[in-house]
Amino acid sequence: MGSFRFWQNLAMTNERVNITINALNANKEPKSHFTKKKKKKRLQNKLKLTLAKQKAYLDTRKN
Repeated sequence: MGSFRFWQNLAMTNERVNITINALNANKEPKSHFTKKKKKKRLQNKLKLTLAKQKAYLDTRKN
C-alpha cells in the first residue's frame, strides 16, 4: 500500500508542475517574427531617446 501512496503523490506533483509550466507559457508573448521586430524597434527607440536625453544634458552643461 505504501508504494501506491508514493506513486499517487508523485503523479499529483507532476500534475502540479505541468500546470505551473503551462501557466508560465501562457503568459509569454508569441514568438512570431512580427513581435520580435516590434520589440527590437521599441528597444532602438528607447536607445535613441536616452541618447537624445544625454545629448540635451551635455548641451545644457556646455553653456
